Amino acid sequence: MNNDTASLAKNGYWPAVARQYFDEGKYARAVELCLRKLDEEPQVLSGRVILARALYHTGQIVQAREQFLEILKADADHLVALKYMGDILFRDKEEAAAIAYYRRVFELDPACEGLACPLSQRDVVQTTHLTIKRGTETSARRDKSPLREPAFVTETVGDIYRDQGYLQLAGEVYRRLLHLRVNDRVASKLKDVEEKLAKGKGLYEDANREA
Repeated sequence: MNNDTASLAKNGYWPAVARQYFDEGKYARAVELCLRKLDEEPQVLSGRVILARALYHTGQIVQAREQFLEILKADADHLVALKYMGDILFRDKEEAAAIAYYRRVFELDPACEGLACPLSQRDVVQTTHLTIKRGTETSARRDKSPLREPAFVTETVGDIYRDQGYLQLAGEVYRRLLHLRVNDRVASKLKDVEEKLAKGKGLYEDANREA
């Protein structure tokens, strides 16, 4: 914790006090303080960030995910929230959605100077894929799709699913978008995805049908 935060905490500024609890590993106290104060001041984004991070570190992943999504509603380019959402989705085997968040992190902060970022880009010509550093995998690697539901629904996310080969998910995103608003471009993309699926193209299409 830097000197400014320590000074603010000493003066009773509650997000700084919560940050102090967080830095000391007192996650439950940070959660309790943030929940109480955010009930009174829901617009304090810095406090919500501490709440979300503390929830994550106490294993309350579902609640943390909800809070990070609230943060991204207020600030779509919030680096910390984007990074944690990528981590949560990757943890939950929603790899394509996680990649979308990680890709946005790289767009905003290519050197990851604002984060302790466990990602590296492949130094290969004409590739937009990310290499994600993970622990050693067992030999019984999943051969079915690790994905279940699209994490969020935008045309860009649909395009990322499509480009990664997750055609079932791409189609679901495009269908949801068309349900909200007719769009000839999205309709064309959906038609293309459905034609590819009919021909048996794409990753994990059989597994996704079973899900």
